Amino acid sequence: MRLGEITPLTWDQVNLPGRMIRLRGEHSKEGMPKSVPITKGVRDLLLTLPARGQSESVSTYKGTPCTTFMTA
Repeated sequence: MRLGEITPLTWDQVNLPGRMIRLRGEHSKEGMPKSVPITKGVRDLLLTLPARGQSESVSTYKGTPCTTFMTA
């Protein structure tokens, strides 16, 4: 997955029991919806995120959804 696909990811797109992430077309490079399998490592990481159940957005910083990431 690309950074531009991960940043806007919401929990309703994450199916942990089914181990799939469903990306919306407007967030994929190809402009088409796609499904991405969740590996065990990614699943374990997602289960540790503090935003799980507290925010619609998967990516948060101090409780605020992340919309962009800055690089050095």
